[in-house]
Amino acid sequence: MQSIRTFKHSGNLGDIIYALPTIMALGGGVLYIASGAYPPLISDEAPHPYPVSSEAVDQMVALLKNQPYLQDVRPYQGETIDYDLDRFREHVVHDPALWRVHLAYWHLRTFHVPFDLCQPWLFNMTPNRINDIVVTYSAINATHSVLSNWRALEDYLDKCIFLGFENEYDEFKKYTGLEINFFKVKNIVDLARIIKGSRLFIGNQCFGFALAEAMKHPRVLLDVLRLRSNSLPQSCNGYIRLDKKIIEKYLLRRWIFSPPRFIDRLITKKMNDDYHKNIEGGAVC
Repeated sequence: MQSIRTFKHSGNLGDIIYALPTIMALGGGVLYIASGAYPPLISDEAPHPYPVSSEAVDQMVALLKNQPYLQDVRPYQGETIDYDLDRFREHVVHDPALWRVHLAYWHLRTFHVPFDLCQPWLFNMTPNRINDIVVTYSAINATHSVLSNWRALEDYLDKCIFLGFENEYDEFKKYTGLEINFFKVKNIVDLARIIKGSRLFIGNQCFGFALAEAMKHPRVLLDVLRLRSNSLPQSCNGYIRLDKKIIEKYLLRRWIFSPPRFIDRLITKKMNDDYHKNIEGGAVC
């Protein structure tokens, strides 16, 4: 009888989400989540600036316990494990160019396993419709990009809800000048369910976007970090520019039927190609 594989990850929270494809590719098992700062990979490496709290570990356990490829999710208490997922950070030390490669791929490369990142890896989230458009914003990862065009939301403010902390909400209003309603989520599971219940997610590189990416929920990633663009959306319903065409596609449902999939892919590719041309020209940060 084959033994159950065990995995350990020390965070941060988004990194844990991006490690899930690797767990799936390795056959699943039991995931242990460690609280506190992860141990440095090399002697002079700085400690983790945002260690996972024990409360966050408990919430992640609740979020992931219903995943079909995880037999269990537990707080880490020093158990012997088969796969130390924190090893993905070795690539940061030895290959800084990977800062511009998707975080999920960092994990996959570490353990030499394939996975189609256009497919979802977070399942069984019961939708909770609060509003049509969900917005999250992390001031830590803000770039104030001239390409972001948050102002495209001006005509849809009543259909938007902001999820996150109050200080993030204040920073968002200060940066964008947009006044949308603030909604205080109860926990991580609540956040995932509200994202799933919306028609469109919009945010920058933050935990909320990681959830939307993992569920392959329609999403727009704004304020992409020029030197750390390591979570660009994978799949044809993810975008890195915001305009009214995208909003109306998912919100207003003006088309009687969805366009053929290959047309949708071409539209998304054109938007993303234009974005990268601007990055190369130095227009982003």
